[in-house]
Amino acid sequence: MAAKYNYNEYITQEIKEEIPKWKRQGQTDRWIAKKLGIGITKLGEWRKEKPELAELFKKGREDLLLDLEETLYTRAKGYTRSNKEYQLDEKGRVIKSSIKVKETFIWSDSCLMMALRKLDPKKWGEKEDLKITPTTISEFINNLTPEQLEEVMKNVKV
Repeated sequence: MAAKYNYNEYITQEIKEEIPKWKRQGQTDRWIAKKLGIGITKLGEWRKEKPELAELFKKGREDLLLDLEETLYTRAKGYTRSNKEYQLDEKGRVIKSSIKVKETFIWSDSCLMMALRKLDPKKWGEKEDLKITPTTISEFINNLTPEQLEEVMKNVKV
């Protein structure tokens, strides 16, 4: 006999707050089900039955995608990370402040390419290679005028 799971015992308010965080961290549904102590199938059933639960998973995933996109664009453009340092007197007042550059990151070619493909897929998207098949060759030949066909045949090496 299958075990009976009570949704409200497993999906508490605390868990409802954790699910989007877990999804933002990139955790899988299988990992979350294991963390809750239920099977992936039961979790899937609950997500179908309870729109609020499905929404928690969706929100966490959307937040993760936004974070990744932001990181992608930052890496694609390159950036400099700096640190501000303060010199204090004995009373804790700032005497002197200075900015020290910690690291400069140049752009990432792969991130740049991915960003361009996303922003302008017509210009930067994957181009389908020309595939030459017997059908395309016969269509090409059938569309030639007799003069064009004669010219082509002069250049064919057998």
